[in-house]
Amino acid sequence: MSHNLEEITEQLRQEGYRVTTQRRVILDTVCELGGHVTPDAVYERVQDVAPAVDRSTVYRTLHFLHERGILAATNLDGSRLRYEVAGSLPHHHLACRQCGAVQHLGDDHFQPLFDHLLAAYRFRATGNHLTIHGLCEACL
Repeated sequence: MSHNLEEITEQLRQEGYRVTTQRRVILDTVCELGGHVTPDAVYERVQDVAPAVDRSTVYRTLHFLHERGILAATNLDGSRLRYEVAGSLPHHHLACRQCGAVQHLGDDHFQPLFDHLLAAYRFRATGNHLTIHGLCEACL
């Protein structure tokens, strides 16, 4: 998924943040790699274009961009976060524990659950990037 750097720059500036060269390089790298990328994969690719950017900067920037809603984070394999550019619509994942296949689902599959949680428990679910782990059709 790609990003619109002008929109992201404007969003961050309105929130009182700067768009540094390092933030741009890291965001561009997430987009370039596509899909769900690990912080280590981002770091390795960033090193090709900006060797002065250290690992902790990559991790902090990914977390920063996630907290601002620019990146979505999910745990697809049960062990580490992966990042992708957040789209305008929430989407969720079915992640196979055996082969690693990932299937995307629209928010409409989960809205009845969210409505039930609000009505029955007075709990408003705010997740817009859920992952359900299990076995895919091929691995069953």
